[in-house]
Parts: sequence; structure tokens; C-alpha cells
Amino acid sequence: MIKGNLRLVPGGLHWLPAPGACTECDYKRDKPDSGMMEIQTAYTLIDGKKVSSDIKNEIAARVSQRRQQGKKTPHLAIILIGDDGASQTYVDNKVKACKAVGFHYTMMRFADTISEERLMKHIDHVNNDDDVDGFIVQLPLPAHISVAYHGKDPFR
Repeated sequence: MIKGNLRLVPGGLHWLPAPGACTECDYKRDKPDSGMMEIQTAYTLIDGKKVSSDIKNEIAARVSQRRQQGKKTPHLAIILIGDDGASQTYVDNKVKACKAVGFHYTMMRFADTISEERLMKHIDHVNNDDDVDGFIVQLPLPAHISVAYHGKDPFR
């Protein structure tokens, strides 16, 4: 736990580590001036990568247990339209996560020229596929598609 002070300053909050709390930096504490209000509080730093890894390991163990019990393996369907780099990276990370935890996945890629009607047919197909437990239609969508989907199961 690293202790510090949270100061309310014009335009927001500013955190200052308590004296001696931050030994890995050469941070110099300013003396509070009359325009600042100090609030004593404590923070807990977490290792996000470790937490993420622990969660993925727990999910993988549950998926393995489901398989051993003869139950269905979770299945994620992903619909990607166009070639937006950030969207591709996001989707690649979802595929990587599916592989890491043992989920099945289906990746559907379409050109950004796909019609809204054709896209809706694919979404309906995925939404009615009992093998699929959840699906993602990756945003952003092309400008000519203004889908507000209200299919069989919007919580899928």
C-alpha cells in the first residue's frame, strides 16, 4: 500500500505520495498553498497483468472442467466489417483470449461495402445458432450501416 495525499486543486485532483512512500522516484513535495485542500487517503497498487492472468487461468480451469463433465465448450462469434487497424487489433486480442481459455470462436470478416441487409442476415444467423453463446459486432461500422439490432436474444 502506498500512502499519499489527494489534493483538490482548481481543475481536478492531484495526488502526492507521502514523504518516503515513493522510494523509486525523486518526487519533490510542494508545500500546500492556501488554494489547496489536503485529503488523507491510502491506495493499493495492483498488478493488472497478474490479475488478468489469474482470471484467464480461472476461466480456463472452468472450461476444462466443463469439457471433462461432457458439457458444451463456450463459443464466441466475432463479426468484423472493414479493415480498421484498431478494430483488427481488438479482435485479434479476443481471438487470442479465446484460445488461451479454451473457448471455441468463429471469426467472420466482411468488406466495408457489405449491405446493411446482408449484415443483418449474418447477425440473425449467428443469433439463432444454438452453438454460439455470445457474439461481437466490432465497431466502428461503415457509415452506410446504421444497425440497431433487436433480434431474438439481445443478451447473447
